[in-house]
Amino acid sequence: MFALPSSLTLLVACAALLNPPLTTAQDSQIPLQSVEEVTKALKESGSCCDAISSLLPGKVFSKGESEYQDYTQSFWMQNARELSPRCVVIPSDVAEVSTAISVLGAAHSEGMEDGCKFAIRSGPHATHAKASNIEDGVVVYLKKLNDITISEDQSFVSVGPGTLLGEVYGKLDPMDLTIISGRDSNLGMGGLTMGGGISFLSPRYGFSCDHVLNYEVVLSSGAVVSANATSNPDLYRALKGGNNNFGVVTRFDFTIIQQGKFWGGVIVSDIENRNAYFDFIEKSLDDKVFDPHAALVAQTAYIDGMGWSMMNILTWTKAEENPAYFKELLDLPNNFQNSTRISTMLDFNEELDKSNPHGKRVKVGTFTFKPDAQFMKDYQQMFNETVTSMMDIPGIVVVTAFQPQSKQVLIQSEAYGQGRNSLGFKKEDGDSLILFSLATWDAEEYEERVDKAIKDLNRRGEEEAARRGLLRDFIYMSYAGPWQDPIGGYGKENVEFMRKVSKEYDPSQLFQLKVPSGFKLSKAEGQGRAESASRAGGSDEL
Repeated sequence: MFALPSSLTLLVACAALLNPPLTTAQDSQIPLQSVEEVTKALKESGSCCDAISSLLPGKVFSKGESEYQDYTQSFWMQNARELSPRCVVIPSDVAEVSTAISVLGAAHSEGMEDGCKFAIRSGPHATHAKASNIEDGVVVYLKKLNDITISEDQSFVSVGPGTLLGEVYGKLDPMDLTIISGRDSNLGMGGLTMGGGISFLSPRYGFSCDHVLNYEVVLSSGAVVSANATSNPDLYRALKGGNNNFGVVTRFDFTIIQQGKFWGGVIVSDIENRNAYFDFIEKSLDDKVFDPHAALVAQTAYIDGMGWSMMNILTWTKAEENPAYFKELLDLPNNFQNSTRISTMLDFNEELDKSNPHGKRVKVGTFTFKPDAQFMKDYQQMFNETVTSMMDIPGIVVVTAFQPQSKQVLIQSEAYGQGRNSLGFKKEDGDSLILFSLATWDAEEYEERVDKAIKDLNRRGEEEAARRGLLRDFIYMSYAGPWQDPIGGYGKENVEFMRKVSKEYDPSQLFQLKVPSGFKLSKAEGQGRAESASRAGGSDEL
């Protein structure tokens, strides 16, 4: 998402939950493969790819086939394009997902190892190569699960995980409706939502995951269940931030929110304006100043061939030009480019997608801290030192984004969410700020060097924030590097709860032992990072 990033509605949503018009898995009569059919296919084929192919002819692809090539080249980041799965399964519906998972689950139970580990992929974006891809394993690619169905009363919309965010906004915008979701039109709905999800509207409505009324989930047995406030409520809570640890989500039912056109855009300005932005961020979170219609991401950036600048994303979710709330930022000198205007959710998302070039190598890191303007200024000096050490790398782009998260985000998540989520982000902690550092470049020869630089920068920032008593435990999953532990950042209570749910719904632990991609519950530490800040320097192996 980074620029390289009514009360009536609430009543309708509450009514929908009291009398949920949701199609449950039991009601939908999904035809599932029998255990005998799955076992027979495995015995006759001897491999997971071949067994799935025998049960789903025309849905499994390997090297040399155009569908396989399209799969590898459709990743946002180059690092992910270089992995080579043994096969890619592209199911067309939930029944076919169930078949694939049934085979993989049976292979796990039989102790089959060769080529039977797997990854689950929704859309093009990820922050590291193995988040939704795998070397020499199976990929379950959900791109064809892309239906968008609006309920008759327009209280919720059912969305497949392979749907791109822009497709959802494009369908809802003409009706002055939206959902609480991401800020880049090219994001897949699956990964975005399973990591929590931050929206332009989060100050008013909270995290995206707290607006999911129902998840349709394929479990490790191949069974298809619904998870919501009344059916499998423990699984429902665990999925809110649960990544790929419990099953394959094949449908999300999102609350629909009333939202027409609003003001926003990107302002590119002189790097010398950074301190004014840092001061503004700290001040904007004060209860006397905070406004839930305002959202800001302040970004400092170095671009090879162009030098330093700020690229700041401002939104005001009313159709008002140049809101007074942002006047002091709009009046700053040397604003080189200003795209702010009144437009649609889709338009703003497409703008941010266009600013994120595809096919680059990517390294990221993130941490969360109590807002403090002086710390932001001091961190910027660390960032400058890191960038200076990489300025000789051709095509290097390095960005740090400062993203305020008012406690109101957490209050609204509680108000709109049906029960708790698993994120461990507590309103009692007060306001927070999520910091995200990203580097992109082209040549493979610089991979280790950039990786180390970003890790070291993140470690130094965490340690200094901890020394000043500012560090939060929370690590936003969608911004985390592969060496980080976002689930551990949810806290001991949430980790223990999620492990209990995992053992109940996935007794064979298929999604822990055979899905190495993503952030694993089995590897989460669940202890306070604020007391032990260093998380950098670990292995990229997942």
